[in-house]
Amino acid sequence: MSSSTPVTAPCGSQERHASRGTSPDAHKPSASQANTSFGPTGPFIPRSSAVPFVPSSAGLVSQNQAPGNAQLLSSSCDPVFRSAHQPGRSTISSRAMSQQLHATLQRWNFLTLAQNDPAREQNFRLPRVLNQYHSLIPLDDKPMRKVADSAGFSFRVIKGISNVDGMPYALRRFSHSHIMPTPELTLLARGAVDRWSQFTSHPHVTALRGTFVSADVGEAPALFFAYDYHAGSVSLREYHCDHGTNFVPAREADLWSYASQLCCVIKAVHGAGLAVGGAAALNPRRLIISPAVAAFSGSDVSHGNRLRLAALGTLDVLHPDAIGAMGGRSLSVAQRDDFRAVGHLLATLACGPAQTFSDPISVAQKRCSASLYRLIVGLASDGIPDCTAFSQLLAPITFDALQVERMMNDCLQAELGRELENGRLLRLLIKLAFVNDQPGRDLHKDWAETGDRYIIKLFRDFVFHQHNNDGAPVLDWGHVFECLNKLEVGVAEKVLLLSQDEMSMLVASYGDIKHCIQAAYSDLMKGSRCLNSKVQTTWQCGQ
Repeated sequence: MSSSTPVTAPCGSQERHASRGTSPDAHKPSASQANTSFGPTGPFIPRSSAVPFVPSSAGLVSQNQAPGNAQLLSSSCDPVFRSAHQPGRSTISSRAMSQQLHATLQRWNFLTLAQNDPAREQNFRLPRVLNQYHSLIPLDDKPMRKVADSAGFSFRVIKGISNVDGMPYALRRFSHSHIMPTPELTLLARGAVDRWSQFTSHPHVTALRGTFVSADVGEAPALFFAYDYHAGSVSLREYHCDHGTNFVPAREADLWSYASQLCCVIKAVHGAGLAVGGAAALNPRRLIISPAVAAFSGSDVSHGNRLRLAALGTLDVLHPDAIGAMGGRSLSVAQRDDFRAVGHLLATLACGPAQTFSDPISVAQKRCSASLYRLIVGLASDGIPDCTAFSQLLAPITFDALQVERMMNDCLQAELGRELENGRLLRLLIKLAFVNDQPGRDLHKDWAETGDRYIIKLFRDFVFHQHNNDGAPVLDWGHVFECLNKLEVGVAEKVLLLSQDEMSMLVASYGDIKHCIQAAYSDLMKGSRCLNSKVQTTWQCGQ
């Protein structure tokens, strides 16, 4: 290229000086921004055996099992783009998601990738692989004890990673002593998966993805249901009814929020000609609470917490009449049971962890406002016949919840906008890493000190390896972001590139540098394809 010939130091407003003594303040801010398919697949991200796992008493792992913010964030100091508190200067938080959201997402990722503690693996007696799931960990607090639900059946919940899509799932196992997985029962379970598949995207339903029978856990075959795994979620029982690490007293605002969310999911289920399952499905053990993604100052956080049905489909096998699967009068009775169950659930949560009350509804009268108590009594005594009447009583709180949801959407949209450029800049950095300092290419004519592609090496030093007048490295994130943005677009602005020994200089535009990177990467791709083709041909000849 003609623009890459050695020249003297350039002059002009469009050219950049990049000597090793250049101050970072010389760089001005840039304005140029221009149903699950089961089957075998390849390996997935390796899990670190050093990540501990502490069982939770909920159906899912709790937030307290992940490291805190101090552990997740390596430093509380933001790298400086220009500086803070001065014109033309800002911190990296202005270009990246907030530390609070980053800590929340990293905590969830920690829980998703957590493995079973090898020291306790023998006690849990879990296999390395269960059907198509690996990296198994128990999600029960005391897995050696059989936990019976309100329907009288014992179950265990295990988290596993699917080798089909690499996603985590919560596997609910029913004890073989209560349910023998006969062919008829297995057929009913598959029918339940099809029946509830229409609710896989509902915000208040833990999606049922599949079912299978396996004898790998325990000494006899048992029936399993596979649900989506929601990291950081805990059961409603652990959250409001048990004195544990995750216990939070239920406030009246929480109860109103839960009532509106349950009305939403019941309306959808009843509209599909089904029933949720009454008290067997709408009890604290079978409901999970997922914490809000972000907290908002000046708003009620209870509206951000998501309530989900955690065991849909199990009653299709255990008690088909509870979901109205028989049709006719059975459906209308089952749907009325749903409203009664919601009333008793709200009264139980209002009573708190003291579960010794024979009549929780009468106790709730002393702990709730008059309007909330009227709602509880109306639900528990069949005074609210359908979701229309139910939703009318929830109208005031529904508008509050809608306001918080829209605030959350605005917040997440702003966070997403901050991360908009990161993906394309990462791809650009990966290409740079591939083409820079390739082993065995030092003697190649295209990579020689006088070759066109030598400019890529100088550009890397220009972006990442600058020093100030005292010889200290310059860590100017703003300079890096500005250079990469201009490189990705390929602007016509020219820069002066200086070798590390300061013996040679090259002038090139960002468009020229972009062309060099694309050409070098294309050559690497061609060489890789040719090598793979030769290996495949040799293997086929050998066969």
